[in-house]
Order: sequence, then structure tokens, then C-alpha cells
Amino acid sequence: MPDETWLRSPDGLTLLRPFASSPYPHPSRAQGHTYQGKLFDAITHYSDSTVGLVIPVGFRPSQSTDFIIHTLDLLHDEVLMKRSYFELFLRTAQ
Repeated sequence: MPDETWLRSPDGLTLLRPFASSPYPHPSRAQGHTYQGKLFDAITHYSDSTVGLVIPVGFRPSQSTDFIIHTLDLLHDEVLMKRSYFELFLRTAQ
């Protein structure tokens, strides 16, 4: 079982864990993907099934809850918990 530890920051909670239903790895990216003339190889960019769950500070459950699915071609453990990324994510959620 993956580590189920929620990471706390002043902006909220984050959980990083592999999901069987995540977008990657995917057969369509087995050889990587070329975008604007640049090859994004499969191992570096398309092999990680980790999904980040983010609950912003102040969240209150209600009858309906909006959520955002946000995919990035970034190394999650180097970027996701940096405050600058968290702030960007929260701004896009408003």
C-alpha cells in the first residue's frame, strides 16, 4: 500500500500517490511524444502514474463540490510542493 501521508502547507493539504486509472503510463506514449519538434521520452515524461490530490485551506464540503483535473509535464516531487506552484494552482481554481 502506498504512503497515505497528507503533506501540509499553509495553503492546504496534498497527497501524492499512484493511481491505477491515472493517464500515464499510456500505450499511445510508449515511444514518447514529439511536440513542437521536441521529443518527450516515455521514461522521463510518461511513465509515472502518480496523481496529486490537493485540498485548499478553507475547503468546506457541501452538496456539490467543484474539482479540477490538472495535468502537468513536471516532476511532481520537485514542483508540486513548491509554494509557487501551489499558489498558481489555487489561482486557477478561483
